[in-house]
Amino acid sequence: MQFYSEAALQLIYRQVNRDNPNLPVPISDTTVAINGTVKSANTSGRNSTITVVGKPGRGYYGKSVLYFDRVQLPYMFVSTLRPTIYLPKTVTTLQAALPYINSTLGITLSVEDLAAPTTVLAPSGTPTDISIGIANTSPAYIGPLHFSYQLERGTFYGWSGPGSKYLLLGDENFGYFGKVDTTEMFTNLELWNVTFLGKGTTATRQLFVEGWFKFFYKGNVIFMPQGPTASNLSWNDLYNLGYMYGIEGVGKYPTATPVSQSKQVSLKKAGVTSYFRLRTPRASLTEPDSYFVGRPGSGNYAGSELDLMTRLFTGGLWGNENGSQWGQWCMMQDTISNNTANNFRLSTMTGTNWTVGSKTGLGTSQYWWPVLELVDLNNTVVPLESLNGKLENTLVTLPAVSTLTEGLTPPTLGVPKTIEFQPVTAQSALLSELHPVVMGLPKTVDYKPIVAKAANRTISKTDLSDANGELDGF
Repeated sequence: MQFYSEAALQLIYRQVNRDNPNLPVPISDTTVAINGTVKSANTSGRNSTITVVGKPGRGYYGKSVLYFDRVQLPYMFVSTLRPTIYLPKTVTTLQAALPYINSTLGITLSVEDLAAPTTVLAPSGTPTDISIGIANTSPAYIGPLHFSYQLERGTFYGWSGPGSKYLLLGDENFGYFGKVDTTEMFTNLELWNVTFLGKGTTATRQLFVEGWFKFFYKGNVIFMPQGPTASNLSWNDLYNLGYMYGIEGVGKYPTATPVSQSKQVSLKKAGVTSYFRLRTPRASLTEPDSYFVGRPGSGNYAGSELDLMTRLFTGGLWGNENGSQWGQWCMMQDTISNNTANNFRLSTMTGTNWTVGSKTGLGTSQYWWPVLELVDLNNTVVPLESLNGKLENTLVTLPAVSTLTEGLTPPTLGVPKTIEFQPVTAQSALLSELHPVVMGLPKTVDYKPIVAKAANRTISKTDLSDANGELDGF
């Protein structure tokens, strides 16, 4: 029974011939038939065997076991350094992903090579690690194959700041770029130092997980950490620090002492300086919003930063994030209509629970999950930064000393010392007239013209009657 497809057979023949250069005749369809399937081995320095049966008169007789090497995929693509495969949203199984896997990794896996070709895939904006099994009978490969996969990259935005420049999901109004690590963005401690260190508040630093999410929001690029960064502070504390609205001006609902809400922070990493405007996220686009406690409908927070985050939580449209940070009460920018001077909204980032807090209240279970909006340097003035100089060398003024320098006249080859010549005065003199000499002729003689003279002579006529027939003398 023929187990392998024609393409697989040809692959086996090529590998066996490659690893057995001393065969009397290269194996092929015309010389042998495959008996059984490829099997794993650890003999003669090879990892696989195949049994062939010779065809009469073609160079082989009976059965022969031939040793060869299949490609060991775990050594090519190690689990600690997985390549990323970008997949369209429509690809939902391993079998459907094969063209993208082969194109990216430069291999030629077929459906027959896969141990479980119907494995379900769910590409999202967040990379998902996977290790797929390779069938023991694969003619060319030994598994497993380690890689990560996520949604295919969209439009490139080179100006979009730290992290990936490719938009994975959505659009410029409401989109997702992916995660950004702390090699390009603030660490939790770095952000704490520029936002609360030495600010005189009761804030407590919180660290759930390092890293950031990068979004498009209403035409601007924003970053939100993967967990809240502070607790034990009030809505008014955030306002008074300039961290509430992230706008020019004092905001719609200032405290008793209005403060500019355009607070900016800067970060320099990998030789690039980025500027960000700080603010607190919103759970609703209605301002002020109505009083509500409990589980809101998705329409209540549609279009807000909270809406962005819910799409990343487990079961969301864009990802499957989870962790205890998602269930914490986080302070929102929203002011509540029944008491605009004092009430504001608290929400979990899952979008499943709302309550109302006091703007002056604080507590260890009340968290700040900030928004950092990338500043467009073409349209925004950023504050000047201090420059610190370090003196590396001391300069000493050198005194000027005059010396007598003799001037040397450069020598001219073949010419004696320069002599100053006086101009020659022109004088008149008597000159003799010379006549040109003509070779072989005497001195030129002036010839006189010859005078022409006329002479007359008498012409005698001959009488033809006396010629007697002769013309002699005529």
